Amino acid sequence: MKISQRTSGGSWSYRFQLRNQEYSKGGFPTEASARDAGDRRKARLEDTTNVARNQLLEIIDRATTSQVITAEQIEQVQAILLPTTVATSPLGKILDTYDTATHLDASGTTRTANINAILNILRTVTGFPNDQLRHTDARTLLTSANARAWFDHHATRANTLNQSQARAIKETANSTFNSAAGILTPKARQTYADAGLQLPDTTKFLDAYQANRFRLPRKDYSPPSEEIIQATLDAWATLDDRNLFLAIGYSLAYGLRKGEIIKAKWDWHTTRRGFEILDAAADVKNSTGTLTVKALDPYHTTLITTARNKHWRQATGPILTGSATETGTDVWRRLSEFLKHHGWTTRKKAHALRAYAGSAVAMRYGLPAARDFLRHATSKITEENYSHFVDQFSPEDPTELPWSWSRTTDRPRFAAVA
Repeated sequence: MKISQRTSGGSWSYRFQLRNQEYSKGGFPTEASARDAGDRRKARLEDTTNVARNQLLEIIDRATTSQVITAEQIEQVQAILLPTTVATSPLGKILDTYDTATHLDASGTTRTANINAILNILRTVTGFPNDQLRHTDARTLLTSANARAWFDHHATRANTLNQSQARAIKETANSTFNSAAGILTPKARQTYADAGLQLPDTTKFLDAYQANRFRLPRKDYSPPSEEIIQATLDAWATLDDRNLFLAIGYSLAYGLRKGEIIKAKWDWHTTRRGFEILDAAADVKNSTGTLTVKALDPYHTTLITTARNKHWRQATGPILTGSATETGTDVWRRLSEFLKHHGWTTRKKAHALRAYAGSAVAMRYGLPAARDFLRHATSKITEENYSHFVDQFSPEDPTELPWSWSRTTDRPRFAAVA
């Protein structure tokens, strides 16, 4: 606690830090009164037994310091004081229900990331530790004021950094909030209701994300050179790391997303009209609930040959094996390191392989085929986000390209176990 007097004979002020936030107030007639007020405020901030009351007193402290009561502060006061017909549940009960529900689509890894994201946001804007947040009424936390404060916090940080660093800060703020919103999907909310929990109206909290998220200009993307791509493919074909090889292979041969590869199973393999395909009911990004995609050669052939020769192919079960940490985190870290080692500079390394495969289909068979391969809702999404390789490598005669759909007449079916 620092007590100071600006000028001789002037008023006194206090200043202290708590949980990486600084608190201060001036205008006290004596040193003792400033110290006493500072000690009381610090004790109040550390008290976890009456959170709503202490939040209100903190708002009053801030308002009287600035002599201005903002719309955010009014909203916070209303959230604490206005009566409600039913008290909402503590945040911790909501998060625990989300984490353990058996019928939600999100994987365990995704749920953990979403829970950490909401705690990160609320910890940053309130200064409360996780344990205190978990015991706090969700109504006082999931407010538009807190959502706005999250983006204001990162805007302030970004203002002190160079352009590249500032962009990274803003991208992180956006992606963290997007992840946190995963605990508030309609299906998740229904899960809470089924468990007897009461969730506040979070419309304003989510709307504040749309209103305040950072609008960032599209990044200029420079694809890796043909030499880098070929060296990467050659190195992939010789990998002994089972999960890494398969994660790369299913990105290239089927254009699967990371989350889809994590869920992929060997019995998804089948044939249709002479083509090798993956066909499964799956939790896919476009929410159709199905995944049907043709296999792309030459990557499919490499995938088949290596998986059989090294006895990695199974009749059933998940394609990636190991712990949830291995399949959800570790193998993707190794994939990023593998591509970075070979000269890829994209931020989303795993996604870059999917983009490359989709671009190969676009060059060989056209944009509609690439849209189907990547399972985009519209061709516009495909064109806007996956045209980098097409712009750089597209030849005059597409038939000269090395890519083609994998046909069962050309080789033994991958759907059968050797």
